[in-house]
Amino acid sequence: MKTALRSFLLALLFLSVVAVDVALAEGSYILATGRRDPRIYAIDFRAALRPQNNNTPHAIVSRSKVLPDRGRGSISVMDVRAMINPRFDNTDRALEQSYDSGYFGAVGLLLLPELLLVSHSENWLTEDGSNRISLIDRNTGGRRGQIEMALGHPPHACPDFPVPFVSPTPPPVVPFLAPDPGFGCWPNPEFLALGRGSDGKTYLFSGNAGTNDVSVMDFEKVLAGEPVVEVAPRVPVQAGPFGIQASPNGKLIAVTARERADIDFEGNTISIIDVDLARTGSPNAEVARVQVGTDDPNGQTRPFTLAWTPNGRAIIATNYRSNNVSIIDVGRALARDPHAEVARIAVIRPPEPDGTVLPGNPKGTAVTANGQYVVVSGGPRLPPDAPPSGTVWIINLRSRAVVATVTGVGNDPYGVTILERPE
Repeated sequence: MKTALRSFLLALLFLSVVAVDVALAEGSYILATGRRDPRIYAIDFRAALRPQNNNTPHAIVSRSKVLPDRGRGSISVMDVRAMINPRFDNTDRALEQSYDSGYFGAVGLLLLPELLLVSHSENWLTEDGSNRISLIDRNTGGRRGQIEMALGHPPHACPDFPVPFVSPTPPPVVPFLAPDPGFGCWPNPEFLALGRGSDGKTYLFSGNAGTNDVSVMDFEKVLAGEPVVEVAPRVPVQAGPFGIQASPNGKLIAVTARERADIDFEGNTISIIDVDLARTGSPNAEVARVQVGTDDPNGQTRPFTLAWTPNGRAIIATNYRSNNVSIIDVGRALARDPHAEVARIAVIRPPEPDGTVLPGNPKGTAVTANGQYVVVSGGPRLPPDAPPSGTVWIINLRSRAVVATVTGVGNDPYGVTILERPE
């Protein structure tokens, strides 16, 4: 790693997670992962807001390759100054270092001063079969340890797989893809979040796509290298979570109910979990569940990711299936107000050359430090040889309207973050 004067971006290739150490002084940029396009797109924020650039790719200043090939989940360390330099467009000049994530199907990424926490939602053969979270040393790229999560308790039998794993127990290979009634054994952790308990301790939370719940783990034990760290019963939610984030004060955890893997079902809610109630095993740890993206209780909106506003008063959630973005009032949600979703904003793609309009399919979310804008990434998955089809929308949270649309951003993009110039 180089000096602190240089900022770095760490991206899990094809897995769409972005984290940044420090903001740059010379401008504000949006960084969006291409996902099925192995590049990260740098977008000039101010240029995107100019009316003449709306519904065009003109605000894209550079696209940085993060790895030349596919394989196990990998972590790419990127030089952000090079990423936003148009001279290095469509090259790997911004790539500083690449190292293995420690397992397969890497998705979630937490950036700590000395460590990376990487969750693994798949094994090496199928969508199902992971119970691992890796600890990666930021300086060496080596794996310091690995969390091993307990299996779930579905109605059907699960494999005899001890935790911690002891050789020669066979690997967790289950040859099927979702939906399949055989799911429910492996937690398949997705994104991660750190919460703060009133006991002064930090707790690690994971949204588990395979078991439709949220785990709470003792972070001190994680850092000590203990493999078994779950401290309380998991918190069930409506469907398998994907996006998960802690509130600015760390006392609440918000999580999306994206989809179940055992049946053909997509959720339509987000849940808010109280850290103290969760760590003590309270059955009431889910303190709010808010329907988003639809007025139909049976509507399936597939909420994908979410982000808190800096003041902690609102949550922004993207709804993939209903092609809209929800604003949730946290105070109303905690009061169990049925109208906690206070706004629903459609995200629409410009027409294709043949006049058709593809779905927005919003996924990633990021909010500016002043709480004025939310940046949303999305767009449908197209064949690998198709032109870049992803979209980034900028929504003004004060007017609750889309104020800019950037096209040509990767293929099925997920992750998005914002580099802001200090005011």
